Amino acid sequence: MHVAVLMGIELTMRSESLHTLRGHTSTVRCLKMSDSSTAISGSRDTTLRVWDIKTGLCKNVLVGHQASVRCLEIKGDIVVSGSYDTMARVWSISEGRCLRVLSGHFSQIYAIAFDGTRIATGSLDTSVRIWDPNNG
Repeated sequence: MHVAVLMGIELTMRSESLHTLRGHTSTVRCLKMSDSSTAISGSRDTTLRVWDIKTGLCKNVLVGHQASVRCLEIKGDIVVSGSYDTMARVWSISEGRCLRVLSGHFSQIYAIAFDGTRIATGSLDTSVRIWDPNNG
């Protein structure tokens, strides 16, 4: 435990983590919180994992990408992921399944944005593509 004094106020900072989330078999490349009790991680092992951060347990493993998962975004029950396999995927967190595969890039996807209405993907192929998550 560390104690710091900031402007005359003593702050106690814990240096221990609450949980260590284990399960991926390679580097974790991206991580987002979907709500106060759920985190989703993407890895070079090609999977996304849905974590209960209160218990530290993996609730689900999302399988489908053929290469490293590089980026992800979450809105409500939907997570979108971008991969080095040139595909983006739309997933239902509660159902634990892929709803849609978005194909069109010719190289790795490095960036993804999702506002609940549109998905934007950025790729090494120098393009940004805009997608409708409902029909691709």
